[in-house]
Amino acid sequence: MATTLLSLKTPKKEKSPIWLTISDGRNVNIKVYSNITILSKHWSKRQRRVRSANPLATELNRHLLSFNKNVLDIYLRAKEENRYVTAADIKKSLEPKKDKKEDTFWDRWDEFLNSKKGSCSEQTIKKYNTVKGHLNAFEEYRKDLFSFDNINDVTLEELQYFMYNSRDLNTQTTSKNIQFFKAFLNWCYRRKYLNSTDFKYFIPNTQPDKLKIIITEDELNSLRELTIDDAPSLENVRELFILSCLTGLRYSDYSRIAMEHVKENNGEFYLQIRQKKTDQFIEIPLTEEGKNIVMRLIDGKIHAISNQKINKYLKRVCQIAGIDELNEDSYFKGKEVTKTVKKKYELVTSHTGRRTFATNLLSRNVPSEIVMQFTGHKDYKSFSSYVNIPKQTQMNIVRNALIGKTMKIA
Repeated sequence: MATTLLSLKTPKKEKSPIWLTISDGRNVNIKVYSNITILSKHWSKRQRRVRSANPLATELNRHLLSFNKNVLDIYLRAKEENRYVTAADIKKSLEPKKDKKEDTFWDRWDEFLNSKKGSCSEQTIKKYNTVKGHLNAFEEYRKDLFSFDNINDVTLEELQYFMYNSRDLNTQTTSKNIQFFKAFLNWCYRRKYLNSTDFKYFIPNTQPDKLKIIITEDELNSLRELTIDDAPSLENVRELFILSCLTGLRYSDYSRIAMEHVKENNGEFYLQIRQKKTDQFIEIPLTEEGKNIVMRLIDGKIHAISNQKINKYLKRVCQIAGIDELNEDSYFKGKEVTKTVKKKYELVTSHTGRRTFATNLLSRNVPSEIVMQFTGHKDYKSFSSYVNIPKQTQMNIVRNALIGKTMKIA
């Protein structure tokens, strides 16, 4: 007699896939993956089901019950027909059958993407294609095809959980993916392909306040004074990072600086460049140090490398410079907040230079409206995410403003 048993594949690990084992005498032992991965602590070994501590326990257990029944039916049908069946055969039988609803949904997706090609960057189109890959995987996970009749706020909640746990994405990436999906659904609703507005009520989880790392003036001086002539890769990255701290440019902009971007007015030099991300022209004054780095970059004495390598080498440079203040960081992993303590050099990235530029200008009493002209921000909400003025510096700025003094920042 055939029996089935749900269990975790790797119960001793933090996360584990859920498997279904079919047993039928001594010669049959077939394991089929359920397409569900959960935190191991959320599995009840005695009851063979997802514990209520999991926020989607009801939906997941319903899915597992249906999965168990469908797998057993496929096996028993094959046995009745005297056919030998494998896990691969069962998995193939479980694959969703294409129908008009699926074609309609994905036809609209293709139509939507084609409408975006004239107005969106290639990078944005790539992000939509990434989202499509997650949606395809979600269809396989649910064994249910997307149609405009079955999309609501619960669908998005399940999709969020799936991307957290089965796709192993962090909260921020998951939230952005869902926002892209909602943009598509809004487009469909406006064209009457989708009648329900339930999806609008779903708000994805947001990250805890992200730790905003900046480089202080003392730390910047430590980088300047660092002797790393025998490590050209580190020297190269040190110069690029200092340039970012002095100009606020993103990697995508300072990595392509050419002579045509360097301008001069009455002996004062500045950069004039169109930002790649926003397609906005900005002009940034150059200090003598900044101008020298720019000219070395144009002359090929230093050169742009991939952003991934910059981030890798930059951490090493900052470690050598002794930028090792301890910082507590927190982030969502699935539904839970994880806290870690890291040294500052572990958290520094190429984007830290841009944040340092904005924070240092504000610390020197430059109005935010002026700083935003140089960073290219159009609204204060997005600009404020770059700023991390230390509490003591804030106190000193206000104290000196109250007594009518202009503060000098060390």
